[in-house]
Amino acid sequence: MKGELIKELAPQFFEGVLYVEQEYLATNFDCFVCGLKLRDVEEIVAAELEPHFTTTVETDLHELHQPDSTSNTIICRQFCTRSD
Repeated sequence: MKGELIKELAPQFFEGVLYVEQEYLATNFDCFVCGLKLRDVEEIVAAELEPHFTTTVETDLHELHQPDSTSNTIICRQFCTRSD
């Protein structure tokens, strides 16, 4: 199942790794076993599949804070010692 990102939840730190849970709205579904193809959310709902799904991705403070601005880089450096 593939979809559009609709929400990214607050990062969670677990066993030394930072994770972010992301919520998606399904936009299509391809079954590799039977070949069923559903091309939009209406077809997915008609097939009685849940149109929302979540994934959990591993991330780090640099990915969360560094791309936006210099101030975020300073905040990030308060938590780690990585130098760029």
